[in-house]
This record gives sequence, C-alpha cells and structure tokens, in this order.
Amino acid sequence: MTALPIDPDADGSRRAWLRCPKCGRGQDCPECDSGQDCASHWQYLLKEEGSRLVLQCGGCSHLWAADMANARARSAAGDSARAAASPVDESPGAAMSTIKIGRTAGDLVVGPTGHYLYVSTAGAVRVVNRRHHIVASIPTGQNPARMTMSADGSRLLVTGYDGWLTVIDTATNTGKTVVSEKSYADAVSPDGRHLYSIHHGFGHAGTTSWVSIRSVDGRFDDAVPVAGCVTHLAVSPDGSRLYVGSSVPGARSGWVVVINAETYEILDRVVLRFTPDTVTVSPDGSRLYLTHYDGYALSVLDLAARTISTVGVHDAPIGVVTTPDGAQAYVTGLHSVTVVDARTMTTEGILVGDLPRRVHVSRDSTRAFVTDFGNQTLWVLDTSDHSVITTVGIGGHPEALTVSPDGSRVYTTDYWAGTLTAIDTESAVQRH
Repeated sequence: MTALPIDPDADGSRRAWLRCPKCGRGQDCPECDSGQDCASHWQYLLKEEGSRLVLQCGGCSHLWAADMANARARSAAGDSARAAASPVDESPGAAMSTIKIGRTAGDLVVGPTGHYLYVSTAGAVRVVNRRHHIVASIPTGQNPARMTMSADGSRLLVTGYDGWLTVIDTATNTGKTVVSEKSYADAVSPDGRHLYSIHHGFGHAGTTSWVSIRSVDGRFDDAVPVAGCVTHLAVSPDGSRLYVGSSVPGARSGWVVVINAETYEILDRVVLRFTPDTVTVSPDGSRLYLTHYDGYALSVLDLAARTISTVGVHDAPIGVVTTPDGAQAYVTGLHSVTVVDARTMTTEGILVGDLPRRVHVSRDSTRAFVTDFGNQTLWVLDTSDHSVITTVGIGGHPEALTVSPDGSRVYTTDYWAGTLTAIDTESAVQRH
C-alpha cells in the first residue's frame, strides 16, 4: 500500500491502539497494552469492513489492514485491550455519535465517575470510554437480562434470562460467571457486597417465590421465602431493608414484604389495594413508590407512618423514577409520562411521544430525559414546569437510557441495531 498524507485535524475519535508492523509504534507501551487512550502512539482508523480494519500509522504514515477476528483468536487479551479501534459515526444535528456495540445492544450502565460506560450484548459486556472507544469486551453468559452497578462502582453484576450471574470487577475488567436461578428483578446493596434477586417456584411450605442473597463473588449465601408471586424488589439507601412486592396470581390486591437485610427476618407485611408491579424507594428512604399496571395507579407508602396514598395516572404505569431531591416522581406509562408531586400527591400528564420507555433525571434535578421508542426521539424536559426544552431525533428505536454523572452526555441503545448513541446535552439545548 502507498502511504497517504495524514490529516492532523482528523476526527480524534477515529483512532486505534495497535502496534505498527513497520516502525513498531506502540510496542512495549503499558498504556497501549492495557487498552488505555495513549496520547503518543495512536493510529488512524481509516475504515472498517467487518472485523477488518484499515489503519495508518501516526508516526511513519504506514498504511495497513488488521484482521481483528484473527487477533482475537490468537489472544484473549487482544479482544479486551485492543478493541479500542471501535468506529464512531458522527451524526448531523446535535453533537451525536453512534457506536457499533455488537449484534444487539441491551442494558446500559454508567460508572459513578462517568469515565466508563457498560453495554450488554449477546455473550459479553462492552466497556466504552468517554472518547467512545470500546476498550474492553468482558465475556458473560448468553442472553443478558439486566446489569446492576454497586454504589461504589467496584462491581457490575449481570444476570441472564437463562439463569446465570456474571460478576465483573470494574478495576480489572474481568468477570466470573456462575450458575444461578432465573431471576425476575435484581438489586445491589449500597456497599456493593450483596446481590438480591427474586425468583419464582420455590414451593416450600406453601410459598411460590423467594429472594436470593449472593455475595459479590457469586457465592450463594441465603434465601428468604416470600408468599405469593413476587413482582419486584428494592433496597433502602442505607442497605438495612429489602422491600419486596408480591401478590396472588389473578388477584387485584397485593402486599409489600419488609425484610431485615442483616438477619433476613421478615419484619412487616403491608397489604395494598392493587398488585405492586414495581417497587421504588425515595432518595431519603422514607417512602416507597408502587406502580399498579392494571389499576392505572401509583401508591406511595410512608414507611414510618405505615400509611398509603394512591393516585390515578394517565395510562398503565410501567416504571417510576424519582428526582434526586425527592420532590417529584416520573411515572412512565405505555403512551405518556405522569409527574407526581411527592408533597401534595397531585399529578400532571406529559405527552412525550408515542411510546416513552425510559426516564432519567439529572443529578441536580433540573432536567428529565425521556426516550420515545415509537418516534425515535430523545425528549429533554425542564423539571421546574415540565416544559419541553428540546427534542433530538435519534433514529432506530431508542430504549435503554442513562446520563453521565456530570449531565454532559446522554446515552441510549438500540437493541436490534446493536448500537450505542451518545448525545452532547448542552449542544442539543443550544441548538434549540
């Protein structure tokens, strides 16, 4: 190949960290070997054709092709550390990048520092840095269902639809997969030491469900039988209590079971008018928000007073997100979002597209971000009056959603396209 002139102003995201076969640029560099963004030895990523990359050396201008499939076959480390040659497609409109993750792109979690993003795909979790490079690929079981990060960010726990658990050490980007019962919801203790999961079919002493407790190394520690069919669970902010929703199949009513997270003793059982489909704890730990899909309602349980307030919402609710200051709760319905004032229990419906699926509120509680699966759009709302600040056309079918800790970026995945989209929030607002 004939070397081409290097454009010093080329897009910095189109870079790869592979050793140049001609001049050896990048050889014996600890940062390059560990998959970090080395400022000295990067190569230009000119083109990607499947697993074949066309590269140009940033030092000697040598042009060559690398087959990453063969490289992965030769070295598992190469799959993890040198996968940083991920392409980024800059989209028109707001500052937006679309990154190919794999055949599918499922759940999405951002680390507490915002330096790394974790995206599940078939058989692996991809680790993406702030420059939108895939810097690691951590094997998991097939068909991942949910990812849950410990509060300190040291462990990422991935559960699978087929009944497995992968525990990922985020410091080393290594994972351990163990056999587990099929779970229907998961929560991690705030200290990151335990994973709590709900399961059906225990069949002991008349019960039909149970809560499992595993340590972060995947070891099974204990189980708590729960009567009825468990639907969801949550852990208190201080880690002292587990709250488990349950009901009798076919019945409209249900209950919440309160479990001591130290002794695993059942402390209380609060009966509800409707089946609790999801359980969410307020930021201060004083209240539970419980959605009732069939009842078109939301209940708020005051844990200290043991009182329940129930309000109607605009359509069947499928999830709740509270603002970090605890002032409001955003209830996602099938076709709308309802905002509930936590103090007055008044509601306000917001039309945010056809099929809103995920809501995320910024850490300062000033903005809410909503993905509209039906219209392929991200909505940005002002939480003070629930007005629409702007909308961003994403394309595809955005579903999973998260926001960087500093609020500067919004991330969403398209499961069937296997892509991750990153949006610069300030650019989106300024364009509006």
